[in-house]
Parts: sequence; structure tokens; C-alpha cells
Amino acid sequence: MIARRRVNLPGVLNLLVCMFVLLLGAQEALAGSAVAGRANLAPPSKGTQGEDFSHLTLNLVPHAVQIGFFFSGGKLSVRGTLPAGCDAVLIIRGPQQEREMHVQGKKLGLWMTVGTATLMNVPALYQCFTSGPTQKIMSRETATAEGVGFQRLKEEMEVRVEVDGVEQQSGLGRWKDEFVEFEQSRGLFYLGESELEVRDGQDGLKKVSGEIVIPARSPVGSYRAVLLAFKEGVPVARVEETLSVDLMPPVAFLRRLAMEHGWTYGFVAVIAALGAGLGVGAITPSKGAH
Repeated sequence: MIARRRVNLPGVLNLLVCMFVLLLGAQEALAGSAVAGRANLAPPSKGTQGEDFSHLTLNLVPHAVQIGFFFSGGKLSVRGTLPAGCDAVLIIRGPQQEREMHVQGKKLGLWMTVGTATLMNVPALYQCFTSGPTQKIMSRETATAEGVGFQRLKEEMEVRVEVDGVEQQSGLGRWKDEFVEFEQSRGLFYLGESELEVRDGQDGLKKVSGEIVIPARSPVGSYRAVLLAFKEGVPVARVEETLSVDLMPPVAFLRRLAMEHGWTYGFVAVIAALGAGLGVGAITPSKGAH
């Protein structure tokens, strides 16, 4: 007798469900990237007095991070030079955006969403790296003025909280604290003290170097990297570079399809899942022969 192959229906159904969940997750991530990518860059800090910009250089390698289907974060090499006797601080900020958090409350003995907290004027990414302990490089007031650390971020944020349709006027500060802690847990807000290496270079200058990671959750957009030189607690020079985070062409195509032609995207996703499931089932031999 000839052994016949039959479609493994349970396997097809399991594969179909898995692919559908993955596609939904990809669509949500791509939609989030599309929204964040339209935001504007944060304004530069004020009050920095420059001494000699020619002695302060910054180079990021690479200058562009490409997001693919299996993007798990992009690694960047930081190289630069500092004036003699200076400490280094590197700040990377992503596009400004608006974020929304759910307000939980108790009704009829059950915890549920009772309102929303909207945070405005927040960066999609904030990373700060220093060549030593921040308190030894500058005072707390200088750190806030130059945007080193989270205090300046909290001061720039605007918060609007509504509970049961009523705008709240008190307790708004805690939402800033909770948001910063939440972004830290996601890796989008980060303080890396003493993670920049400074060593002797040529002509009396210092060389600064470091390795940083752009998290996988980073949205598409233009990012700004600022290298500050501090001497005796005072910022004496600064230099800026632009970093771009973009989608690879296949991912960009799927994003446009999902955002602009949702029904077509869903139809293609289902057909692809069915085709893959039926293909796996067709090549899976039956347990018995007939």
C-alpha cells in the first residue's frame, strides 16, 4: 500500500494563531513608530559658554540605525576629543512626543481604569553618559540647567490628568516621577555614570570613547547627540551630532501597508498564515499508512 500524507489540522491552527498574534504585535509596534517619528526635536539647552569648539569633537559610528524584523537594539561607538583638564558628558535625546497613561481607581470593589494622564513635551529616548560621578563633575543646579539627569526632564514635562471626565489640579508631580521610572524600566531613559572613558591623546588633548546601545523600543526619527566639556564644574564647550533611526525597506513597506491600507494588510497576513500552515501540514506525514 502507498502511504498517504494528510493535512495536520491542529498544527495548522496552532501556527495560524501564533502568526496572527505576531502580526498584531508587529502592527502595533509599527504604528507606534509612525506616530513618534513625526515629532520635533527638543530645543538645545541654554547658557553654555564655549571656549574652544575646535578642541571638542564628536563622532558616532554608525550615524544611522536600521530597524529590521528582528531588531534587538543598535550599538554605537562614541569617539571624540576633549580640551585638557575637562570631564565629558554625552546626552542623546529622541524626538519629542506625547504619552498617555491609564489612571486606575476602585469602583464597586474592583480596580479599573477611571481616567487618563497625558504627559506632553517628553523625549522618546533620553540617555546620559558621563566620564565620572556627576556630583564630582558639576553641582546639582548646573546639572539641572544643562539637562544632565532627569530633573530637567521633569521640569519640562506638562501633565494633564482627567478622572471620570474631571480634570485634576493636584498630585500631578507624581505622574512625572512614575513616568520616568516606567521609561527607565523599559530602557528608554538611562543614566550611565562613569561609562565614558577619557585618556591622554595628542597635543595635550584628551580622547573620549564609549559604547552605547539604542534600545529596541526606540521609535523612528531624528535623534540629537550632545557632547559637553566641563572644567571645574562649568560647561566650557559643546558639540552636537545627529543620529537617525529608520526602518529597513521591507519593514517600512509593511508599516505603510498597515497604516494606510489596514484591510489589505489584514487580508495578506491571513493568507500568508494560512499558506504557511497548509504548507507545513502538507509535508507532515501521517502517523499511519492506508
